[in-house]
Amino acid sequence: MVSVVFKLAAIKARDAAEEFFKLNNRDMAIRSLTVTKEFNPELPNINDYFTAYKVHEVAAKNRYEILSLSDTGVDSSMIKK
Repeated sequence: MVSVVFKLAAIKARDAAEEFFKLNNRDMAIRSLTVTKEFNPELPNINDYFTAYKVHEVAAKNRYEILSLSDTGVDSSMIKK
């Protein structure tokens, strides 16, 4: 059973992860999620957060490949369109 203090700490760590994610700091977001899971592994949807952040991390590194574009002559504005 998880104590109330750990449940609150887990929620704060999850919220911090969201803020890091919004700042495009995926490494810190994932670290915060790891802390969240240590405090309360039963927190609803915590594994979904990990999955979403990791997908974004891979997409940021391989956007050309994911969109089947060659990296020559394609800039960020074109990808956004």
